[in-house]
Amino acid sequence: MSYPVTLFLTDLSQGMALMLSPSLLGKQINGVWHTSLSTHGREFYFAQGVYNVPTGTTQHGTPMLPERRILLGNTSNTKEQVIKIVEEMKGRYT
Repeated sequence: MSYPVTLFLTDLSQGMALMLSPSLLGKQINGVWHTSLSTHGREFYFAQGVYNVPTGTTQHGTPMLPERRILLGNTSNTKEQVIKIVEEMKGRYT
């Protein structure tokens, strides 16, 4: 069985970077980006440690625009296997 893996790009400024960056920075930036990965109904992200929560429930929100959700491919790992892999990697990302 194959399960989709999606990259979420969420603008932490909620559009403010796009509007204010030219006057504040002298150049245009489109956002202040936070990324996370979603598979098996779980979202994995880094914020002073690695977290694993139900998809769409992070404090960063969920990307509203479809182009901010990028299908990276598929995994044949089960939900339990993915969680185990992430748990094993946590110690390296503090």
